[in-house]
Order: sequence, then structure tokens, then C-alpha cells
Amino acid sequence: MTRSMQTAIRQVIFFLLVLVFLVHETRCSPPPDPVMCFSGNSNNCTVINAYGAFPDRATCRACMAVYPSSEEELIKAVAMATQRKTKMKVATKYSHSIPKLACPGGEEGLIISTRNLNRVLSVNFTSMTMTVESGMLLRDIIAAAADAGLALPNAPYWWGLTVGGMLAAGSHGSTLIGKGSAVHEYVVDTTLPIDLGSGTELMGDSTTVETSATATPSAQAESTNEGRTRIRQQPYWMKDYVTGHLARVSAHSKLRKLVTLPNSGVTVVALRVVTPASGDKGFARVRSLEVGDREFDAVRVSLGVLGVVSQVTLKLDPIFKRSITYIESNDSDLAVNIVDFGKQYEFAHIYWFPGHKKAAYSVDFRVPTNTTGDGSIDLFESRPTPVLDLVASRLEEEAWEATNNTEAKCNNSGILINTLSTAGYGLTNNGTVFTGYPVIGFQNKLQSSGSCLDSNEDNLTTVCSWDPRVRGSFFQQSTFTIALSKVKDFILDVQKLRDIRPSALCGLDLYGGILIRYVKGSTAFMGEQEDSVDFDITYYRSYDPMSPKLDEDFIEEIEQMGLFKYGGLPHWGKDRNLAYDGVAKKYAKIGEFLKVKEAFDPHGLFSSEWSDQVLGIQGRRTSIVRDGCALEGLCVCSEDSHCSPANGYFCRPGKVYTDARVCSKVELFIDI
Repeated sequence: MTRSMQTAIRQVIFFLLVLVFLVHETRCSPPPDPVMCFSGNSNNCTVINAYGAFPDRATCRACMAVYPSSEEELIKAVAMATQRKTKMKVATKYSHSIPKLACPGGEEGLIISTRNLNRVLSVNFTSMTMTVESGMLLRDIIAAAADAGLALPNAPYWWGLTVGGMLAAGSHGSTLIGKGSAVHEYVVDTTLPIDLGSGTELMGDSTTVETSATATPSAQAESTNEGRTRIRQQPYWMKDYVTGHLARVSAHSKLRKLVTLPNSGVTVVALRVVTPASGDKGFARVRSLEVGDREFDAVRVSLGVLGVVSQVTLKLDPIFKRSITYIESNDSDLAVNIVDFGKQYEFAHIYWFPGHKKAAYSVDFRVPTNTTGDGSIDLFESRPTPVLDLVASRLEEEAWEATNNTEAKCNNSGILINTLSTAGYGLTNNGTVFTGYPVIGFQNKLQSSGSCLDSNEDNLTTVCSWDPRVRGSFFQQSTFTIALSKVKDFILDVQKLRDIRPSALCGLDLYGGILIRYVKGSTAFMGEQEDSVDFDITYYRSYDPMSPKLDEDFIEEIEQMGLFKYGGLPHWGKDRNLAYDGVAKKYAKIGEFLKVKEAFDPHGLFSSEWSDQVLGIQGRRTSIVRDGCALEGLCVCSEDSHCSPANGYFCRPGKVYTDARVCSKVELFIDI
């Protein structure tokens, strides 16, 4: 069989696999718990991310894991570890952070899972706020808000994240308008104008009132102001007779509420965070933070080193509709248009396919709620996928890598791009099929998706595409934000590099291209420093850490160009080690953040070797220098051994950004 025939057959197979993504599966095996314990129920544990491997592929171990289901149980867990001087880290339900944010360090640490801290505590239409526990999934926040006629204005596109995890990593959607796209920008406190004597009826299973003077010194929340009365209740409803509104959550969530009641009304704080404390305070305390508190801007993007967030209050909007239309074109004017496009449309984002010189612009904005349309989104990459198809697709890609077959990558990524276009990039007009633009629907149906989480166990017949239990999709990500003032030149540089050999970037197109989103500057100490554009790049990762990737020098040069030449900031939850090396210096208020860290956790019990390296404590760096380290982004190569000389990959300067050092395949000619 000729190579051309083999290529044709593979293209047909790939096309059939792509069609799988167009079918809405009804069953799926949800992802596994990232925390696994092997001795009894909670001892001798490991924690891993959703993809089954950290950047350095190390195994993260801990002595014990706990699963608190209330703030009181959370306080007890932190107090126990503090008393024993045990390192602690928080793990979320699905653990989607690629770096080692959840590793306590060593093997004697404690993992605190927020899996069971997943309830709505209150929803109030008057103030348009919702208070939730930190382990609540974005999916459930969106649903509970919609039940109350409200919507979270902006959020990540994957709903398998928890609110605590989103705050730790600074997770975001896309906009330069209003408060911006980062979830932490919607964290607020609020005072509800309620008179308990005549204005409000509280209805629930049980209601008890106690003053702050009756609280025991340990394992109790601190009042925001002395003398306030605290109400602890477990209602399903809260009715405000001043406005007539009845706040509720959907049937799948139990409403629980812990509020502080001053004379003027109910004050709901923005954040509650459990931190270590001295022995005379019970070894743990709850800090209630309001907007304007010095510590507030530290905890909003915490990197998980300031304690455990227990409760979060989010500012919402009345439910609204959006209109979405993708405009497809070549990418020749992308650099010129990118900033103005982001300022023009509230939910603008772009899919950039550099290997094919194409871009798809999402023209996405609010429309009146009486506009006809019941559109929804179910992104292809987060739908249930048959395991057999995942395995076959991976084997195909491994074959292309082994044979240096860039032609196959370009041909098949072209099929994928056309398929995405035909299918509306995951949009539907009626919840079932895509029939054309514009797609109009309510915010809760268009802002995020993740149907591979929503089904019952099917014995690994179908899974999320990245599920580590099967040998399917395995990838790395390079994600960074570049200031608006620099983004034009960055794109021009990438295009200049691309034009040297366009086929070298078809591997990026095979993973859906480069997702471009917009992020507004933030006052959070470790948040975005100014209005910026986010570039989310996903690409092949070998199961063998010493195996080079096809055309990896192009990817490495783009990565170093963005991070170093243009001063890009990494995503706290997505990047490879090299992105975080010395990154703390890029944050103007890193000193303020470290002061809060010292105050909240003076003994560093929530810190780890990884977090100390990221924060540059005592001059530590995130790079791991060893043979082959540049192949996995653990270092920037400085000598050939950091690449793979045995496979013909040597450390060389970049082609456009000549200060870059990348692993390039070099053809060796021997003169006989």
C-alpha cells in the first residue's frame, strides 16, 4: 500500500472520529476523584490533576485526606493540622489545575477536599447576590442563579470548576466590558435591607439565634463587627416582604445560610476563609472579608496559600439573553483588529487557526430577553466521547508523530476546522441542532458547558476526552495574557514565524486552534495587571517524557515570545514550569500579597515547595534542569542535553525571536 493510500485511509478514519463529536451522547463515565487513599478510608493518599500527570510527572502524596461537609468541619480539619504542624492543601472535586497547586509537599501532609462543600447558602434577587460554599461547581452556580432569575455575567467555558478553585487560579471567561471576565471580579459583600421585626419571614428546617458573646473561642466564625447578632439557620426559602421576592435554589441543592445581622439589615460578607491560628484561638479561625479590606485583594486570587475559602458571595445580573454569530475569515488582519474587536462586543472571543491562516470571530452581545431564541452550547471538547474512538484517534496522532507526518496533521486539522464551522462551534439553536446564525439564548445556556460530567457511570464506555483512565487525549497547555498595547506586535511575530513553514502549526489547529479571550485589569494582587488578551494554546504531549514533539521548536518559540519578549503573564492553573520561573517579579503588589500570606499563615502550613518557587521565596525557581527538561517545558534549554540529541533535537536560537532557546530537529550530514 502506498503512503498516499495510507494517508487517505487515515483521513477517512479521522473524519469518522470527528463525527463522534457531533453526536450528543446520553451516557458517560464521570471523571474519577483526584484524591485516592489506599489504607482505610483516608490514609496513605495521592492527589493528581484531571489529566493524570503534573508537568514534572511526579506523584503527589499525602498522609491523610478529609472531606468536610460544613464550615465547622472545615475549621476542625485546619485546627487539627495546625496543632500538629502538618502541611495542608485544598483539592477540588475534579482538580483541573495543571500545576501542582494541590500538592502539600512531602508525604506527611493533609489534603482537604471541598467535594462536599457544594451548597448554595443564599440567593437574593433584591441585591442580586448569591452566597455559596467554596466547593460548588460552576455548573451548579449557573443553574441556581437561573432558578432565581439571575445570571453570573462572565465565567470560564468549562463548568467543571469550583468557585474556590476559580479564585485560587484567577479563572476567567472573555470580556473587556464592565467588571471584566474573571470570576473574582464578581465577589462582593452586601447588606440586605431587612427588618426582622416586621419585614422578613425566615422559613426552614430550624432557626436558632445566638449572640457573638456565646460563641466558643475555637471552631467558631468571627463576627465582622462586635455586638452583631448571628443567625444560624437551614432554610429552603427566604422571603423579603419589603420587596415581595422569594429567594430559592433548585431542588437538587439544599439551601443553607450563615449570615450576620446588624441593626440595619443582613450583612453577607464577600469571603470567608479558614486559616491557621494560635493555640489560644483554637488553632483555626474564620476571617470574614469585605470589599475594601486590605486582605480582600489577596484572597481573591490566592494560589491556595492563604487558607481554605469556605464561602463566597457573588454579584449577579438579572437573567439576560445573548446573540452569537461566528464570522470566519483569513487571519491577515487579526493583529490590526484584535483590540477593537474585544472592545466592541461584550463576550467577544476568537478561535485562531494559525496553521491554516484562519480565524473565527465570535460576535457576541446581549439582546432583549423577549428576543426569540432558545440557543445553547455544548463544546465538542467537553462532550462524552467513546473510549474506542479516543484510543484510535490517539494512535493515529502517535503514528503521525513517529513518521514526522505534518501533511497528515494539516489535512486532518483542516477537516476538523471545517467540521467545527459546519456545526456552529458547539452552538445549537434549540438545544439539539445548529441551523444557522445568529444563535440566541439565555446566558445560563450559552456561557459554559461540560456534558461529559452530567451522566451516570457507564463502565468507561464513554468519558471526558482527557480522562487519564484511558489512553486517549494527552496534552500540554501554554496559556498567557499579553497587554493590549503589545498584542498587535506579538501576533505579527507569530505570523512571521508561521510563514517560515505554515505546516509546523497544524498541530495546534488539530487541538482546536488558539483560543483568544479578553481579560480586564484587576486590583487583585495576583490578578491581571492591566487589560490584556489571553492566548490559550493546547498541543500534543507524548506519554514518554524523553520523546520530542514534531515541530516543538515552533511551539516553544511562541511560548517564550509571549512570556519573555512581550512580558506575558501565565495562567495560574494551566502552564508548564518555565512559565512561572521568576514570574512573581511581574506583579507590582507581590510584596502586599506576601504580607497577607505571613499574617494568615505565619508557619507556611498552606505553602509547598512548588508555591514557594512560584512566589520566588528565598530566590527559589520553578525550572527543573536535567537531561530532556526542555521537552516538557520544565526548563528553557541552554545545552543540547536539555533536548534530545539522540533523536536529532538540539538546543538552538529561535527563528524570529532569536533570544529564545528551543529544541530544533537538526538534519546531520556526514561527509564520506
